[in-house]
Amino acid sequence: MQSTLFESVSLLGCPYVVGGDLNIRVEDPVDPDAVQLAALFDTFGLLQRVRGPTHERGGTLDLVIVPEDIVDVPTVMCPPGYVSDHGLVIADLPIRPVFQAVSPRTVRGWRSVDRSAFLQAVSDSSLSEVPPSDAAADELF
Repeated sequence: MQSTLFESVSLLGCPYVVGGDLNIRVEDPVDPDAVQLAALFDTFGLLQRVRGPTHERGGTLDLVIVPEDIVDVPTVMCPPGYVSDHGLVIADLPIRPVFQAVSPRTVRGWRSVDRSAFLQAVSDSSLSEVPPSDAAADELF
């Protein structure tokens, strides 16, 4: 996992969750990948919330990663081996969706558009004029 992902997501300024099978044994303090991942989490203020082995051969490979200000994230681990060699991780996240107001819009069916009238309207508009060579960017916009 690269830092560019976390850089991009942190710029959004909203809560987020990263989860999945990272195939890094985060519980092993001498594993170089685990050390690098822990440093990345520390840099971006993230915490890994899964505790205990998630793979049938041991190791915490399946992670739920959240910003450290999301304090209460109960996780339930179903043992591996029933369906897969990985266990099922269920996290109860305190993140609630934000619904945006629906803005009104007008939709016209393309089949009902008079194409010749549309072409004539575009041809008659300033869109079909060649701009002057000394036009400023604001004018061109």
